[in-house]
Amino acid sequence: MADTRTIITISRQYGSGGRYIGRKLAEALDIPFYDKEIILRSAEESGISREIFEQLEKDYISGITFSGGDPLHPANEADVTALAREIREKYPSKDIWLYTGYRWEEICDHEIISYTDVLVDGRFILEQLDVTLPWKGSPNQRVIDVKRTLRKGKVVLFDEEEEDGEN
Repeated sequence: MADTRTIITISRQYGSGGRYIGRKLAEALDIPFYDKEIILRSAEESGISREIFEQLEKDYISGITFSGGDPLHPANEADVTALAREIREKYPSKDIWLYTGYRWEEICDHEIISYTDVLVDGRFILEQLDVTLPWKGSPNQRVIDVKRTLRKGKVVLFDEEEEDGEN
C-alpha cells in the first residue's frame, strides 16, 4: 500500500485565530499539528539560526537576500546553497536575491542558481558608485532575472520588458 500523508497549510496573520483553527482541524482529522515547532526543528537540523525561519514565516517578508562579503566564496558557497535550498523548499513563494562579485557567465551552472530569483552580478566599484541605480551600486553590475534567463538561454535583466511582451 502506498504511503499517504496529509499536509494542510494555513497561512495566517497575527490575531486571525489560525493557530486555534489549525489545532482543531488537526484534531478532527486525527493528524499531527505543527506550528513553530517545525521551524525550530528545521533550524536545529540545518544548524541555521531559527530567527531566519521565524522571519520568513511572516506574510510581509517577501524573501531573503544573500550578500555581504561574497556568498559564493568557496568557504561560503556550500552553506549558502544549503540554506537557499531549504528556504526554496519550505517557502516556495519567497524571493531569493543573490549579490555576488562573480559574473553570470562564471556561476550560471552553480547549484544555488536554481534556487535564486534575482542575481546582482559583478564587482561593486566604489569609484563608480551611483546611488540612483536601482538594486545595484555601480553601472557595471547587472540585475538579472534568473528564472527568465534560464528559460530564454540568454541574460534577461530584472524588470526588463522583453520583445514578446513577457515580463
